[in-house]
This record gives sequence, C-alpha cells and structure tokens, in this order.
Amino acid sequence: MNQHKITFSTVEILCWLLETEPQSVRGLFWRTCQRQPDQSITVGSGTIDAGHLQRGADQGERSGVAHQLHKSGRHFAETVRRTFENSVKKYFVDPLNDDDIAAITRIWAKLENAEGPS
Repeated sequence: MNQHKITFSTVEILCWLLETEPQSVRGLFWRTCQRQPDQSITVGSGTIDAGHLQRGADQGERSGVAHQLHKSGRHFAETVRRTFENSVKKYFVDPLNDDDIAAITRIWAKLENAEGPS
C-alpha cells in the first residue's frame, strides 16, 4: 500500500477487476470491500481520478455505472497484484518451515470439514 500510495480497499478493487471486469459499482465494491455502494463510490473515484479506472454504462445497475480498467490501469493493477503477492509470500509464507506448512494444512482441512452451529 505504501509503495503504490493506495489503500488496501483499492488493492482489492484493482485485483478483483483484473479477474472480472467490467463490474457494476454495487457488485464490485460489495464483493471486495463489504461497503455500501455510496461509500464505495468514494474508493472508486480515487482510482478513476488517477486514471486507472473508467466509468461506463451498465443498464442492469440502478446507478447505471460500471467500472473497468484503462490499459494503463491494467498494467498498474498487475503491478499492485505482484507487490501484494510478494508481500504475502515474504511475511506469511517464507518464515514457515515444512512442519509449519503441514500443521496449517491439517488445521485448514479441519476447519473446512467442520460443521457449523446447528
């Protein structure tokens, strides 16, 4: 976030758009930020102002607005995604040894198979 001078919400938005664009304002920001659309528009406006996103028409959306990446925005989003992935690796994967990874794998399998409250 510091390297690219953006918020974590913007990282989420850019990475999501790399996979599924264009997106309606409501759909994109609800999936990535769990925000109300009016709060989300503020997050999106910064990326539009910076030239990373463009607004387009979305007839299925009440606001009539959809977002997609500009060509330069796609390059920026790919750079942001690489930075994020490298940071996750550096701080959350590299410090672990094989025994740690095996333990996490076992724990994750238990959590995936656990039944929720009845």
